[in-house]
Amino acid sequence: MRRFIVDGPRQLSEAAEAARDLLEQWSGPPPERVVLAGMGGSALSGGIVEALSLLRGTPPRGSFHVAREYDLRVPVGPKTLVIAISYSGDTEETLSAYRQAVTAGAQVIAVASGGRLLDAAAEDRDQGVRSVTIPPQAPGFQPRFSLYYTSAFVLSILRGLGLLEHPFEPAALRLQLEGLMDSSEAVGETLGASLGGGIPVVYSSPCFETGLARIWKIKFQENA
Repeated sequence: MRRFIVDGPRQLSEAAEAARDLLEQWSGPPPERVVLAGMGGSALSGGIVEALSLLRGTPPRGSFHVAREYDLRVPVGPKTLVIAISYSGDTEETLSAYRQAVTAGAQVIAVASGGRLLDAAAEDRDQGVRSVTIPPQAPGFQPRFSLYYTSAFVLSILRGLGLLEHPFEPAALRLQLEGLMDSSEAVGETLGASLGGGIPVVYSSPCFETGLARIWKIKFQENA
C-alpha cells in the first residue's frame, strides 16, 4: 500500500498526457455541461471538481455534475460531455449511465483500465465516443488509488476545453507532492498515534464533503 501512495503523483503526468492526446483530436465547440459518471473510488475526482466549483466558481456552478448511480439525473444531449469512469470497466451503474449518454447523443469519454466499458466505447466509436485506458498497475492496486489519475485527467480536460479558470499544472503539482512525501508520512504516523483506539469522525463544510471529507473517510475505513 505504501508503494501505491508514494508512486501516486506519477499518475498526474500519465493522466495529463492522455488528456493532451485526446484534446488534440477534439473538434467543435466546448460543451455547455459536463457530467462525471462513476461509483466509489472512480467518482472521487468528481468531488475534487465539485469543491473547486463551490469555492471558486470554476467551472460555473450548475455546469458540472457527478452521477453516482444508474441514471445521469440531469438532461444530456449534444452540448453535454459525459465522462464515464470505471477503473475495472465493469461497474454496472457506470455502464448504465454510459449507455444513457450515448443514446442521448452526448459527447462521451470512457475511462477505464479495461472491461466492458472500453469494449462498448470501441463499438460506439462511430458515434464519436472517445476512450482512455488507465495504465496497468501492480497487483493489489485498488480503484481508490487511481484518484491522482482520474482527478488529473478530468481537470486537464476541463482546463483544455476552457471550462476551468483555476490554473492546473500537473507537472508542478507532481513535483510538489513528491517533495512533501517524507514529511507527510511523518505527519501521518503522528496522526495515527494520536487516534489510538478511538473512532475518527470527519466533519466538514458542504463544499468539502464530496471531495476531501469523503476521501479522508475512505482512507480511514479502507487503508488504516
